[in-house]
Amino acid sequence: MRSKSLEDFEGQEFDYVITLCDKSCEEASRMPFTGEVMVWSFEDPTTSERHDPFRHTLQEIGDRIKMFVTVKTRPMPQAPSVSDS
Repeated sequence: MRSKSLEDFEGQEFDYVITLCDKSCEEASRMPFTGEVMVWSFEDPTTSERHDPFRHTLQEIGDRIKMFVTVKTRPMPQAPSVSDS
């Protein structure tokens, strides 16, 4: 796993761009794609004093992805139609 530059995706369009640090957010906001930019800030595992920081960060990212998928795939409530009144 490695981080990629936003230039690697130049010319592509995305529905969502999720950044994992504030610096990436600044770069993503300047990209001309259409979509929603979300910032998920995580502690840098290279400077963390936690036991097994990379495993912990990977677990946090996995949990956040699961929540994102759950929210984005939840059926939207139907608005009442005019004939329902």
